[in-house]
Amino acid sequence: ASTAGLHFTPDLLVELRRMGVEMTFITLQIGLDTFRPVKEERVQDHQIHTEWYELTAPVAEQINRAKLEGRRVIAVGTTA
Repeated sequence: ASTAGLHFTPDLLVELRRMGVEMTFITLQIGLDTFRPVKEERVQDHQIHTEWYELTAPVAEQINRAKLEGRRVIAVGTTA
């Protein structure tokens, strides 16, 4: 399982918000293939089934606004 989000404790999230960092969430519905080992020589040849995501209009607007204003957009993913 992915561990990217483990470092984001509730206290750290509060501190980041206090510093003016905006956060929003996108939901990814993973499949069992996420955990299947890559056995191909080239990772591009690895077949994975479709995964679904949800990006709501308000979230898209928030991301687009940040980009238009020249702010950084950083994606951090984790699988729960």
